[in-house]
Amino acid sequence: MAADSADAAAAAVAGRAVFWRGSCVQLLYSTLLQRPLEQRCLCVRWLPGSEEVPGSGPAMERQRLLVGTGGEGGGGSAQCWLLLLSATLPAAAATPGQQESYPTVPPRLLVKQRICHGPHDVNRAAPMPRDAALVATTSDCGEAFLFRLPAQPRRPRPARRRGRQADGSGGAAMEVDCGGGGSQAGEEEEEEELEEEEEEEEEEEADGDRPVFAPDARLEGRASGGFGLAWDAAAGDRLLATGGAEGGGGGGVVCTWDVSRAGQGGARVPPADARPAGHGGAAANDVSCHPEASGPFVTAGDDGALRLHDTREAPGGGAGGGQLLFSCPAGDTLDCVDWEQRPGGLVAAGGGGGALYVVDPRRPGAAALMERRQHAGPVVQVEWAAAAPGVVASCGADGFVAVWDAAAVAAAAAGPAGAAGGAAAGPSGHAAAAPGGRRGRKSTVPQRMGGGGVGTAAAGGDAMRRHLRQAGGGADGAPRGLLFLHAGHSAAQGIAWNPQRPWMVASVGEAPLSGEPPVEESVVQVWSPLALSSGQG
Repeated sequence: MAADSADAAAAAVAGRAVFWRGSCVQLLYSTLLQRPLEQRCLCVRWLPGSEEVPGSGPAMERQRLLVGTGGEGGGGSAQCWLLLLSATLPAAAATPGQQESYPTVPPRLLVKQRICHGPHDVNRAAPMPRDAALVATTSDCGEAFLFRLPAQPRRPRPARRRGRQADGSGGAAMEVDCGGGGSQAGEEEEEEELEEEEEEEEEEEADGDRPVFAPDARLEGRASGGFGLAWDAAAGDRLLATGGAEGGGGGGVVCTWDVSRAGQGGARVPPADARPAGHGGAAANDVSCHPEASGPFVTAGDDGALRLHDTREAPGGGAGGGQLLFSCPAGDTLDCVDWEQRPGGLVAAGGGGGALYVVDPRRPGAAALMERRQHAGPVVQVEWAAAAPGVVASCGADGFVAVWDAAAVAAAAAGPAGAAGGAAAGPSGHAAAAPGGRRGRKSTVPQRMGGGGVGTAAAGGDAMRRHLRQAGGGADGAPRGLLFLHAGHSAAQGIAWNPQRPWMVASVGEAPLSGEPPVEESVVQVWSPLALSSGQG
């Protein structure tokens, strides 16, 4: 019986993948790049900045992103990597004519640097806000790590498995042409050059040499690690991470490090502050910092609570730390949290039961402004869009990435004035008073929306509505506030909004690739919904 159930679930995932590739990709995306990676992908993060691609004129630009990998099954002895990828993308300001003038420079994803992370899964990676060349990582071990990208070897030399790249970038990149066209010749040439470079480097090494795990600093203070990792952007050089408390006992701890004290060459840095996370005997799963003030932060825990803390105040004694902000229904856990990085930002959290919660951090103890249960499995990450105020994405273990207009939902909850736009007409940008005196914020979602907020360019909207019904969205399409549902994964692990492109997202996880039956591989995807990105103006 269990085997039959597993087979049915696998068949459903495969059928969803076939439907998505055949009916949704060409109609619903303005950009979609995909690259298989050999190891499990656990996290992704964009780096700031872009550059013009040589030979492309104004048509193409190159950005960078980080991908963290894990060993098979997690916590094993397999080599793990922090990867730096180059993403060649159509420039945001490029016209169709400009893109057609440079057909030999295709969109692509290419691994440019591979940093050894030892046997430790890269659960989260976070570039420093004031210096993106300095990247922090956390894993299941008690230490967090700092890596200065320019100081790390470009491509360490592990023993290779012939016939498939052993550098975490197995397989060729696959681009879905959503209107841009272009050949993969340029990428193939660059891949060949990198392969030749690796072969030359390996010849200089003695057989059996292993890559060296050499972080620039080791941040101490936790008995065990986890997924919670956040920079205090207001302070600039302060890093926070959740984990297990040293000295035994239940409950979690939040450590804060002043990274300006970190030297080089593997320096060990004790925490400047370590305090109980306040979730009783439950683990603290994630942390996020206040958008403007240095000191306040929020944690999410297995007890289903969000708690507010402030490093400027003395930590609470015993297992109690911080102030209770929100508690979800009994039995649910909170696995992830993100504080919107703008003045008056809301807090979003994801539950183990598949729920997304949005709360006002200025109203501790109040009900959630928004609660949605779109995902059939745990919500593993939530993230606010950096360039689209009020828009949040939820990433589920069920393989879906949902994009929500939380600002419009909060405004609609304020009363008749806030609900005037209605879901069918799309967000209209209200300024009605929300409960507790909160003002509904103007939605930044393009107006060419419909069908419950899902992009509707004719056949594209029909395809998405069919997809939503198949995914359990209901007969009428989608719940209020849902803007887009990305179905490129069978199990999603992480997401990241592009800070420079309002509607571009990177996601990582498993995906059933083409074949009969489809073969599941770990992939990184970069995508933009057509109905949203084309409405930027």
